[in-house]
Amino acid sequence: MRSLSGSIEEGKDHLRGLQDQIKAARQIVLIGGGSVGIEFAGEIASQYPKEKSVTIVHRNPQLLSKSVPAKLAAKLHWQLEAAGIHVVLGTEVDSNIVESGRGRVDLGGGKIIDADLIFNTTGTKTNTSLIAAADANVLDPNGLVKVDAHLRIVPSLDGGFFDGKTYFAIGDCAASLGPQTYFKAKNDATFAAKNILASIFKKSLTAIKAPLDVIVVPIGTTGGAGKVPFGIVGAWPTSLIKGKGLFISNFDSLYLYSASTIVSTIMPILAVTVVITAWWSYHHVGLGRAT
Repeated sequence: MRSLSGSIEEGKDHLRGLQDQIKAARQIVLIGGGSVGIEFAGEIASQYPKEKSVTIVHRNPQLLSKSVPAKLAAKLHWQLEAAGIHVVLGTEVDSNIVESGRGRVDLGGGKIIDADLIFNTTGTKTNTSLIAAADANVLDPNGLVKVDAHLRIVPSLDGGFFDGKTYFAIGDCAASLGPQTYFKAKNDATFAAKNILASIFKKSLTAIKAPLDVIVVPIGTTGGAGKVPFGIVGAWPTSLIKGKGLFISNFDSLYLYSASTIVSTIMPILAVTVVITAWWSYHHVGLGRAT
């Protein structure tokens, strides 16, 4: 569902085009019942309640993955069905069907869906080609970058490009602690930043700690379920944690400062700085000249 161009405006146009296609479609199939497929289906059902036939086709015997608690998968399954979303489990279809294209989805056993739109929601494969080009030996069997306890890239046994000290890897590309989620990426970034500064100033590095064992999968703005440290939670806590805003506000504070925000933040600091500078100049520079 990504635009092929790196342009922000073309990216927005691409997404608006997908919105138009979804609005016009009657039969939509999502191939993949992980968090992406579940959340996408929930957004469609929330925007167009009971108006469209949405089907999730998933190869595993339960939603998400085999490793998540069955109770979590069951809560999500029940809510999807209640929202009118069809869930087909234990069925593998060709995930290379042209994305957002019309086609026939063969579920086996004579069951076929004639879809107006087909989306591949199986997720994306981590792109570590840049690292592989430098030294493919630093990748693990899953294609992820091997890192040590401090998130430094582990050098290959025969030397190679990476020295085990200078280069760090974080997020989805790194074989670090935790599943590939927002919480892992944030956790990796926090420890990597500390360790990069520690390296610069010749301080001891800090071993990474596992991120919170949290999975939060909203279904629209009011539904969903999640796994948190104290157990499995349902729709209401999930909507509060993620459903209302999809964590977008977390990124606003990091990347999306508007000009007015910057001015309102910096101007009081500048004003205080000017006052302090004027006071210091009067009492030190001015008085010094007077004497």
